[in-house]
Amino acid sequence: YNPQSVGLQIDIDLLLENGQVFSVSLQLDARRAASVPVHLISDFVSRAAQQTYSIHVSASQPLVAAYRRWDAI
Repeated sequence: YNPQSVGLQIDIDLLLENGQVFSVSLQLDARRAASVPVHLISDFVSRAAQQTYSIHVSASQPLVAAYRRWDAI
């Protein structure tokens, strides 16, 4: 969520346990939220192949970031 009164560029790094990093950037309008469904990013999914990963989110101004995960059983 971007609580600012102006848009922000947000950079997201997905850090795989094998050391690879997959980066995504997006522009987020003022006072808007966005979801980044990483399971739909084919390059990431093919490289991740059952690895765990960490997420690093950065922007030039404060923002609110959250992480959700569902495992199919």
